[in-house]
Amino acid sequence: MPSFFFPRPDNPWQPGRIGTTIFYDTGKLIRAALHVRQSGLIYLRYLSLDDIWSQLQSFVVD
Repeated sequence: MPSFFFPRPDNPWQPGRIGTTIFYDTGKLIRAALHVRQSGLIYLRYLSLDDIWSQLQSFVVD
């Protein structure tokens, strides 16, 4: 379940005081990494699952 953080309404807004937490389903992320490795561009087949995992997480966050 994702969570969101906001400042109290009576506090002035300041950059960096709003955030979110993202939780990943490990099994689905591993399957996605394997799918990317199998069906993606050729260079992806030579990357470790950890590298593909990190790239998938960066894609979601960015």
